[in-house]
Amino acid sequence: MLLDAELTQDFERELLRETLLSQRRRASMLAVLFCVAATFLSLVAVLNYLHLNPGGFFPPAIVLILAWVMALYELAMRLLIARRIRQQGVISKKVWYANALVETGLVSTVIFAVGGVFDHPVYALSIPAVLAYFIFIILSTLHLDFRLSLFTGAVASAEYLMIALNTLVHHSSINTLFTAPFLYVAKALLILFGGIGAALVAAELQRRVRNSVIAIAAQSQEQQANKLKSQFLASMSHEIRTPLNAILGYAQLLEADKTVQPEHQAAIHTIGVSGRHLLAVINDVLDLSKIEAGREELHESVFSPHGIFDELATIFSHSSAEKGLSFRTRCDLADGLVRGDETKLRQILTNLLGNAV
Repeated sequence: MLLDAELTQDFERELLRETLLSQRRRASMLAVLFCVAATFLSLVAVLNYLHLNPGGFFPPAIVLILAWVMALYELAMRLLIARRIRQQGVISKKVWYANALVETGLVSTVIFAVGGVFDHPVYALSIPAVLAYFIFIILSTLHLDFRLSLFTGAVASAEYLMIALNTLVHHSSINTLFTAPFLYVAKALLILFGGIGAALVAAELQRRVRNSVIAIAAQSQEQQANKLKSQFLASMSHEIRTPLNAILGYAQLLEADKTVQPEHQAAIHTIGVSGRHLLAVINDVLDLSKIEAGREELHESVFSPHGIFDELATIFSHSSAEKGLSFRTRCDLADGLVRGDETKLRQILTNLLGNAV
């Protein structure tokens, strides 16, 4: 439960950070877009004022004003988001919902204002108007929020439908093909379906971010566990080696003592061999920890396996005899030398013989 809680917190923090980063890029892109549009409209307005563009098309002044207002608005949003990122803070979801209302409201206002330029206002409800809504709906997926994308699509669809119905009610003197309410209801539904699609994409993006955070957190925890295990093994091996080296030292002294009776010499030799084997086992445990951490190396050398066989015979002959088993060794190597990792070969043979006995 604690692990799940930590992963959930990590996911929430990462999701908030990714949302802010994507929204900063989004605000930057829209600020540039509106600046370009406002600059172009300003240039056309100046040409019209100087009578250098006679008869040229120019939308109402409200469109130029809105373009500059939105450019400044998106720039202000970018600065707000950048400050929140530096402070590692968050932005309330209410701000994003309000932002969706502002941006879709901009498109609706432009459609309503531009309608008076055409021969009939219904022309302002054509495909470009629908595409303008879709731009903001698609960009809403960067919030990684299913409900916000759905909200943006629903608001855009409702605003478009209200403008269309209002236009049809007050301006009916046009070809019936363009005044059929079903045509604009279908477009409004298309915008709504676009919002639903954007919401599903946002949910999928959020799921992928969640999986990425969980995978990274699990990998980090595994690395931490391996580190702690390596520290434990290193500490344990040190604690065991200290008394074991003393045992091996005294065993060597007793083996060198000529006063020890012959029947005791064999027992002392077995103690020494078993102690050295135990020391090798400790080293093997450390090697296994290295294998799990991906840091194990093969140490090849030329050696005679007869020494290994003699040690194993000393270790297992007694336990075999206790069980009524016969233990013999035989080596058919021509020169008695092999090339490989002596430590790992000893470990493999020890495991096999231990299981067999």
